[in-house]
Amino acid sequence: MAARDAQELVDRLAASHGAQLQRFLITRARNFADVPDMVQEVYLRMLRVPNEELRARGEKIITSLAGLPVGARLGEAKSQVGGGSLPRSAIPSTTLDLTPQNLELGAFAERLRRAPNPVIGYVSGGRYRLDLRTVFSAQDEALAAAIRGALLK
Repeated sequence: MAARDAQELVDRLAASHGAQLQRFLITRARNFADVPDMVQEVYLRMLRVPNEELRARGEKIITSLAGLPVGARLGEAKSQVGGGSLPRSAIPSTTLDLTPQNLELGAFAERLRRAPNPVIGYVSGGRYRLDLRTVFSAQDEALAAAIRGALLK
């Protein structure tokens, strides 16, 4: 597989990880021998992002949502790393915590899942949470657009 094609696969991921990521890559790869290297590259890119960078990106996303019917703030989380021999390993991360003002959390989550670029987060503490470690910086604008679309639909 050409490096450009592999990079395109990596860049098209939207908050997917673990088995979901592996299934995605396997279904898209032309050469199955490339899959383990691509998975490793994606994990390493996600793990290496400093938490300060995640917070700065999150602040920019929050700023882009100004004026919309949503409460938005940054939160702290632990991203689980791996499985198998490392099932309990976790690293600090930053979440984008959203509280829509014009619809229920479940409906908001469903709209995000059904967006042209699906967004997968989780509901906790009365907020919809997105772990920014699972979002590449190149996806920040698309993420903000999906949030806007879900709120204004």
